[in-house]
Amino acid sequence: MPPGILPELVRSGTRIGTVDPAAATATGIPAGTPVISGMTDGCAAQLGAGVLEPGDWNSVLGTTLVLNGVTRELLRDPSAVVYSHRSPDGGWLPGGASSTGAGVIARDYSEADLAALNQQASRHEPSPMLTYPLAGRGERFPFVAPQAHAFQLGGPGTAAERYAAVLQGVAYIERLCVDYLDHLGAPVDGAWVITGGATRNTYWNQLRADVLARPVSMPDNAEPALGMAVLAASAQRPLSTVASEMVRIRDVIEPRVATARRYDEPYLRLVEELEGRGWLATEAAAHARERTTRLVLVRHGETVWHQENRYAGTTDVALTDRGWEQARQLADWARTAGLAGIWASTLSRVASTPPTPPNASPAACATSPPNTPAAGCSWWHTRPRSGSLSARSWACRPANTGGCSRSSATAA
Repeated sequence: MPPGILPELVRSGTRIGTVDPAAATATGIPAGTPVISGMTDGCAAQLGAGVLEPGDWNSVLGTTLVLNGVTRELLRDPSAVVYSHRSPDGGWLPGGASSTGAGVIARDYSEADLAALNQQASRHEPSPMLTYPLAGRGERFPFVAPQAHAFQLGGPGTAAERYAAVLQGVAYIERLCVDYLDHLGAPVDGAWVITGGATRNTYWNQLRADVLARPVSMPDNAEPALGMAVLAASAQRPLSTVASEMVRIRDVIEPRVATARRYDEPYLRLVEELEGRGWLATEAAAHARERTTRLVLVRHGETVWHQENRYAGTTDVALTDRGWEQARQLADWARTAGLAGIWASTLSRVASTPPTPPNASPAACATSPPNTPAAGCSWWHTRPRSGSLSARSWACRPANTGGCSRSSATAA
């Protein structure tokens, strides 16, 4: 093709001319109206959603799941999973398109009462089944695997459990996309704006906020036409300034405190399964596990010596009545905190304080010696020697996966 028949390559948002009299007669657009170079519909929709600051992301859930964000520097992906468009303001608009999405819902639940199913699904958080929901074959983001296909672990289960597993499976893939982007070095700590046809499902919106453990925003209008209007209006002004004036956020959905971390375990099971099948790279899986791990440090309850302002050290001092009440309050919190295990000293004031995972009794965690951990409990037996800490730990998997393993560690 002769190069001369193609227009000059310019950045989106560049003024490239005006409407001449002939075009004005043909179109009804006033002569002299500026003509601005455009952009893809996906990028225009991102502008319409107000996603313009580094670290902001637009998650579009329709038939498939598409993520578009903002970075200052070009995001380089050796696996070519993430692509990037040049932003009108000189930065970059990275993105990726997954093959999962609401297409599975449209295919399998087109005749179903979704409102009733949503209500039933809310009783299965998380579902006892784990689903990787693909409508077809092959995955593109957050990993490339032409051979990938849908699967379900567990079951057959009830209709509500299967439906809940599909909604949660899509949310888990969205979360894995975040972890993969973070793995590449992209900022992911900004606003998370959700758009697309699936946002009509208010229960699913809340579920996504819970699984992501972050607030999600919904704009009034995220149509590409609004994004093009933002682009045209920013020819002489900063893009983010114009967007802040034209884009309106309709709702912000906060993650529910009561669901904190309850989706971590099934999410990590999906990561493990995808890695085990050879679809998800080991490095990406390891990063997802690292970002999911959360260490909560808890001090034991009040002791008799606290009342006397004395330092206990390794002396085994008992809890006061107030200390026992503090331990009880901690246990109440821990039952819904999604803890996978507990590590504790064998001193009685500490052994009496650890909270209890949902699958273990308070007495079991409080009385098991470190050499024989109770089902569902994890113990960290410490032996201070010469300024170092030798630790022997039991890491017990949740009851539905079975098995315990012991590991040793030394820290200065």
